[in-house]
Amino acid sequence: MDYSSNTSEALLHLKLTLAQYPILASRIRARMREELFTRGVISTANFERRVLDNAIQSQKIEGINNPYGEETSDLWETRKSILREHLTDLLFNRHFSADLLETLINEVLGERGVSSEEMLLSINPELAPLDLVFEQALMIEKLPEPERSRFYARLEESKVVLIRSLISDQLRYINIAKEWLSISDLAEIRRRKIGAGRIGGKSAGMILAQHILKNNAELSEMPCLSMPESYYIGSDEFYTFMAINNLLVWNDQKYKTEDEMREDYPKMEWSPFRGCLR
Repeated sequence: MDYSSNTSEALLHLKLTLAQYPILASRIRARMREELFTRGVISTANFERRVLDNAIQSQKIEGINNPYGEETSDLWETRKSILREHLTDLLFNRHFSADLLETLINEVLGERGVSSEEMLLSINPELAPLDLVFEQALMIEKLPEPERSRFYARLEESKVVLIRSLISDQLRYINIAKEWLSISDLAEIRRRKIGAGRIGGKSAGMILAQHILKNNAELSEMPCLSMPESYYIGSDEFYTFMAINNLLVWNDQKYKTEDEMREDYPKMEWSPFRGCLR
């Protein structure tokens, strides 16, 4: 069957074929996107722009009038992931043949859980969606040490991108954190993050301290050192809370002198019944 015909039957056949590989389907689609990008069908940037446009349009179709307020960041990422897969299938079906799909599937199956060097270096962490950066970096991290060492530079680049996106963009913090946090650690932080934005300075410091203590042979056996079960609220959620409650005017308090703070203090009143500042 020729996928270039772009018939509904061909697209259905492609989706049914991929459905046979529930675990490997994401890697097969990554290879499909690689073909789309390297053969000039569409650029990475334009592809992701179409995913974003489709995601916004799908929200409107589903009756979401306030995308930020009515949908969590996790749902938003899930929405984009689903539409990214659909767009991959649609474009591949339109431009390539069933023979090429079969070739890509056989290549992934032949890798037996370990991707080739071309696959591991196929995306640019600075430009790719976080889902793809995590997917690639986790694949590298799980390689045996002799093989993993060949991809050290890419793994470090991915760590920096993920730390900057999830935790902090301060260079001093990144330089230390990338030595102590693994990709698996960063994936767990992302799983526990609520909302969009970075997790904030206090959480960032606690996480780094925890992993330094845990991974330092001289300190890991110290008694009474434990990290509580934690979830992290993204900075965008705090900003939204402040904006909704008209608190942004107080955002510059930490930059004022003590006298200025004392002068402003009478203007602030906490109402335990209303739960807000007025």
